[in-house]
Amino acid sequence: MQKISRRKAIGVMALTGTGLALGQVALAQTTTPLKIADLSQLAKEWDSVPFEFNSTKSLLMRVPRPDQEDKRVQEVKQGDSTVYLSAYNLVCTHQGCTPNLPNTQHQLVCPCHGSTYNADGTVVRGPARLPLKGIKLEVKDAAVFAMGYLEG
Repeated sequence: MQKISRRKAIGVMALTGTGLALGQVALAQTTTPLKIADLSQLAKEWDSVPFEFNSTKSLLMRVPRPDQEDKRVQEVKQGDSTVYLSAYNLVCTHQGCTPNLPNTQHQLVCPCHGSTYNADGTVVRGPARLPLKGIKLEVKDAAVFAMGYLEG
């Protein structure tokens, strides 16, 4: 049996870890499109459609027009009007619990430790510090598809 130096072993582990991480990024970018809903299911602001994406509970929501550009909210032309959509995994970024569906203030509250998120998945109140994992959307022929995860 050949001995391997500690330096070489650490180098091999670092390369392996980098390869695994890059593979996960590539996998997230090549997710097969998943039909979530028809736009008709989101007839008015605050309508939402729960769905599963990559085996994780997720939520699609029609939201009001954002005050400023927001990559978590997608603008979609629907006839003569424009609708705004947001989608994300329902996994609290604090400790992985499932936030409740939106309340009357259109916020999602995690039942475990009280983290609160806006309708676009951004944090209102901690202990969570990171937003819910955003899902990239595409609309074709009045159908909404999940295309992968948003970056960042």
